[in-house]
Amino acid sequence: MLHDRSDIRNQCLIASEFGYFGNVDSALIRNLNGSGAFVETRKRFSIGEVVRLKFPLHYLDPPVELTGVIAWTGSDGVGVKFNPDES
Repeated sequence: MLHDRSDIRNQCLIASEFGYFGNVDSALIRNLNGSGAFVETRKRFSIGEVVRLKFPLHYLDPPVELTGVIAWTGSDGVGVKFNPDES
């Protein structure tokens, strides 16, 4: 499946907190760049839903916290487009 994106995503495996509708679950970020991420999850979302990601980066303390929207969905996860004011 091809997805339109402006930047190359960096492959990774980052444990994160994935927040939505007042809930917080653990999820894995599988690729990442300044404009978005692929988050592996079995939860079902609709395009346009607002979510929040919190994850550590080895060179930043405290962890990164970003808000985004679900840009696309798939059987193994979702594409999250970050809010440009935060990234």
